[in-house]
Amino acid sequence: MARLLWGRMVQSEGKACIAPKSHALLVVLLCGLAVLQIEGSTARLFSQCGSSDPRYSSLIQRGQKAKETGHWSEAVESFQQARQLQPNCSLLNTQLGGLYYNNREYAKALTYFKEALATNAQDFYAAKFGGSSAYWLNRYGEAIRLLDRAKAIRSNDGGVYYWLGECYYAQGDRQRAVDELERAAHYDPQDVEILYLLGEVHWELSQQAWDAMEKVDPTSYRVEQMIAERYVLSALYPDAIKEYQIIIKQKPEMPGFHEALGKLYLRLGDSSNAENELQEELKLDPHSYSSYCELGDVLFQQQNLPAALENAKKAVAERPDFGEAYELLGKIYMQLGRKQEAVSALEQATHLLPSDPRPYYRLAQLYAESGQSRLATRARNKYEELMTKRKSENSPGRQ
Repeated sequence: MARLLWGRMVQSEGKACIAPKSHALLVVLLCGLAVLQIEGSTARLFSQCGSSDPRYSSLIQRGQKAKETGHWSEAVESFQQARQLQPNCSLLNTQLGGLYYNNREYAKALTYFKEALATNAQDFYAAKFGGSSAYWLNRYGEAIRLLDRAKAIRSNDGGVYYWLGECYYAQGDRQRAVDELERAAHYDPQDVEILYLLGEVHWELSQQAWDAMEKVDPTSYRVEQMIAERYVLSALYPDAIKEYQIIIKQKPEMPGFHEALGKLYLRLGDSSNAENELQEELKLDPHSYSSYCELGDVLFQQQNLPAALENAKKAVAERPDFGEAYELLGKIYMQLGRKQEAVSALEQATHLLPSDPRPYYRLAQLYAESGQSRLATRARNKYEELMTKRKSENSPGRQ
C-alpha cells in the first residue's frame, strides 16, 4: 500500500491504494505512480523529456526537491515552467496530474492525465489515475473508459479493477461491480478496502435476492429460513427455534433443518432435544458428517462415551478431512484413557484446523503426562499464541 507523507509518495510492491468515496474515507492517496516516477524520477524526466536548455534541468531539479520536501506549490510551479519548455512530455504531465490529484484537485489532475495520454497512449498511470480522477468528479462513464484503457495496458493491477468496481457500484450495477472487485481481490488478496467493498456489494445483492424471494412467495419455507437465520445472527435463539419448527412442518423430508434446530438447542443447553433433532437429521441424511460430529459431541457431554466415539468415527468415515471430528475423537480418547490414540487424533486435528487452539491445549496436557516436555511446551505456546490472536480478532475495538 502507499502512504502520503507531506506530499511525498511512497509505494511498496505495487499494491493498489484506495480511498473509496462511498465509504467517506478522509485521505486521498495517489498510489501506483511507481517509485521510478515518483521517488527519484529526475533522471527519467531528463531522458524522456531531455532539453539542451539549462533552465529545464534547473526547473526539474527544483521541482523534484520541492516535491520531496512537501512544498507542493513550488513543485507545481517548477514543473509547469518546465512543461512550457517541453509541452509534449507525457511524463511531466503525469507528474503534474499526480500533484493535483494528491491535492484533491481532480479536475486539473484529469486534464493533465489526459494530456499525458494524448502524447503517450501507453501511459498506464495517466489512464489509471485519470480514471479515478473522473470517478471523484462523478463522471463514471469517462472513468470507466479510462480505466478500461489502463486495464488494456496492464491487466494485473488490482487497483484498476477496484476503481472499476467503484464506478459500476456508483452507477447501481452491483453485479458488474462484483465481477470487477473479484478480479481486484485476486490480484490484491490482502487489501482490506477491496475485501470490505466486495463484502458490502455481495450483501446488498443478497438483500435484493431475499426481497425478491419474499415478494414471489411470502409463505415459502425459504422465507422462513431467512427469518430464522437472521434470528440466529441476532442471538434470538428461541425465536429461531420457532421458525425452524415451522419449516420442518412445511418440509418434513428436507434435510438440513433438523441439524440446524439441534445446534440451536445445544446453544441453549438443551442436550436432550438436541440429540433428538440430530437423530432425526441422520434418518433423512445418513451421510451427514456434521450431524454425526454434533451428535457425538452431545453424547460426549452426556458422558455416553461409547456412543460418542461411534458417531465421531462415523463423521471421520464420511469425511476424512473433517478436522472437527478429529478434535472430538481426541477428547473422547482422552476421557477413555486411550492416550496414544488421543495424541494421534489431535495431531491430525492440528493439521486440519491450524488456527484452532483447542487441539493444542489437549496435546500440551498429553505430552506433559507422557514426559515429552519439549513437545508440551511447544503445544502450550502455540495454544497461547492462537488464543491471543483470537481475542485480538474478537476485540470490540477492532475495525
